[in-house]
Amino acid sequence: MPLLIHLVVFAVGVAFLFGGADGLVRGSSNLARYFRVHPLVVGLTVVAFGTSAPELVVSLVAALRGNPDIALGNVVGSNIANAALVLGLAAVIRPLTVGKKTLLQEVPIMIAAQLAFLVLAWFGSGVSRVDGLILLAGMLAFSTLMLHRTIDDRASSLLRGPCGEGSAWKCLLKNTFFVGAGILGLVFGSNLMIDSGEALARAAGVSEWVIGATLIAVGTSLPELATSLVAAYRRETDICIGNVVGSNIFNVLLILGTVTAIRPLAVPQSVLHFELPAMFLLCLLLWPIMVTGKRVSRLEGLLLLSLYGLFISQLV
Repeated sequence: MPLLIHLVVFAVGVAFLFGGADGLVRGSSNLARYFRVHPLVVGLTVVAFGTSAPELVVSLVAALRGNPDIALGNVVGSNIANAALVLGLAAVIRPLTVGKKTLLQEVPIMIAAQLAFLVLAWFGSGVSRVDGLILLAGMLAFSTLMLHRTIDDRASSLLRGPCGEGSAWKCLLKNTFFVGAGILGLVFGSNLMIDSGEALARAAGVSEWVIGATLIAVGTSLPELATSLVAAYRRETDICIGNVVGSNIFNVLLILGTVTAIRPLAVPQSVLHFELPAMFLLCLLLWPIMVTGKRVSRLEGLLLLSLYGLFISQLV
């Protein structure tokens, strides 16, 4: 009977998850046109922050409850899942075009954030409060860059255009509702799926680190996964790319920075020698993949999926 209940809860979570993803993609793409902002910027900011909300909540709660392994495993595992699983599946659905600005600005920033995390953890055997403040300063710098990018986009006549039908205010309110309801649906749906899956995993005797780096990491990446799949299906590839890149930046600079500013995290030697380098190398691999042909092809998506499968096989 408990197994059946967990399966029902899981199915309800899936429904909320993909319903929320559809609302978030639909609303954010329309708002991008309304405010004359490139969809990529919306993906890097509003969508990325919205889909990173579960990682933020899970990591903060885990750290405050004295479970730093879950918080650390969640951030590392989520970034690996975003770079390989989420982007890989989205590319299999539809090849993803990558813009020149993204290759020159946001992707290098994402790689630099992962490298900063690796270096800080490696030389300090953990991430201290000072390290957390450094990461938060990096988040402030990234936010400033996105603000300038938004101003530049609004000055571009190429981005001018209507936002659906009807009056401007109705359009704004409707699509703001879609974004808000979409984020709530993503958070609620992912929580249902995480709770049911985590209960089964603990009953099977799986360790806290493995739960954090696999089940919880994938679970909290479900909003990114659902949003990117829906965005790829709707041909909103800029939102898809921006969501993955922005989420990986947010996870390190904002989430890890906030968590460690509250409570420093010790990093086990095994994590320093495998999971953190794997996270950095996977994110680094995205640059040559994206730069060749300025897209992520279906074949490259399959490569990313196979690498994610290899990573998981080394953990369990």
